[in-house]
Amino acid sequence: MAASFGGRATDRLGPRIVIAASIGIVTLACVLLAGADTSLALLVAGVIVLDIGVQAGLVSNQTRAFGVDPSAQGRINSLYMTATFFGGAVGATISGWLMARSGWDGITGLGIALGIVALALHWQGARRFDSAT
Repeated sequence: MAASFGGRATDRLGPRIVIAASIGIVTLACVLLAGADTSLALLVAGVIVLDIGVQAGLVSNQTRAFGVDPSAQGRINSLYMTATFFGGAVGATISGWLMARSGWDGITGLGIALGIVALALHWQGARRFDSAT
């Protein structure tokens, strides 16, 4: 359902806007999940919000990637999904290490910090893209 919503939003608004929104939604999910160690409701809400952000971002990023060469969508998708799963494996490794050292607060804190960095990088990239056109 979230991927379908992300696809429609990408068609209407463009992928850069939806990707920025997705980064913000995932960061919000990390904020919600920060309270999940004491609240089942925050855990459920955080997981749902996280899934919405990730799925919308996935579809929007695929749209941008496929736009590079529409005739190579199969190869692009293979590379994109390989990179996605590699990133997930790296994230799982880091979060396991971080959980052992800093607990849940360390993991959610890293998620929030990475979300802020991603938003800043995305905004900076948009400024460069806008000034080049």
